[in-house]
Amino acid sequence: AKEENASLIYSMLPVITDSNHVTISYLDAMGYPADMNENDDFTYGSVVRITYDSRGYDSVIDFLDGAGYRKTNTDGVDQQRYIYDDKGRVLLATSNNCIGDPVVDNWGNCGVKFTYNDADNSYKITYLDSNLSPMRMPSDRAGAEDTFVCCLIKKDKFGRKAESIMTDEFGNNDTTLSGIHRIVYNYTNDGQVSIEYFDLDNKKIKM
Repeated sequence: AKEENASLIYSMLPVITDSNHVTISYLDAMGYPADMNENDDFTYGSVVRITYDSRGYDSVIDFLDGAGYRKTNTDGVDQQRYIYDDKGRVLLATSNNCIGDPVVDNWGNCGVKFTYNDADNSYKITYLDSNLSPMRMPSDRAGAEDTFVCCLIKKDKFGRKAESIMTDEFGNNDTTLSGIHRIVYNYTNDGQVSIEYFDLDNKKIKM
C-alpha cells in the first residue's frame, strides 16, 4: 500500500503453505513487521494465517506477531472463525481461542449468527454467547442501536437497509437497552438517508 505521493506505507508477503492455508506477513516501509489497523475499532498483529474452506472462503483466521507467536486483536482474541452458505454469505462468525473454542471477546459476546430468507430481501442477526446461544449484546462497546438479542433487517428493492426490527430469540417484539424497537431508513432520490427510531408503542424516539 502506498500514499498519494507513492511513498510505501506497508507491504504484504503471502506464503501459500498448502492447498487451503496461506500465511500473510505485513511489513512497514523499512521492512520490519508492522501491526495492521483495519479501522479505528480493529487492529491485529503483523502476521495472519488463513485457513480456507472447501469453497475457498476464509474459515479460520489466526493472528500472530512478527515472531510467530499468537497475538490478540483489539477484540481480545487471537482467532476468528466463519461458516458460509452456498451463496458465500456468512452464517456464523465467532471469536475463538488458540485451540478453536468459542470465547467471549471484549465486545461482551462470542459471535453473530445470520439467517437469510429465500427472497434475499431480509435477514436476521442474532448475538451469541460462548455456548452459541442467543444473548443480548451489552453496551460495553456497542452503540445504542446494537444492544439487542435479535434484529430483523428488511431491505428495499435496491438492496439498501430499509427497516430494523428488534426481537428476542423467540421472535417476540423487543427493544435495545436504550428502548429502540424499530429503526426506519428513509432515502432521498440522490441516496441521502434519514433515520427514525420508534419504541414498542410505535412512538418516535429522539436519539
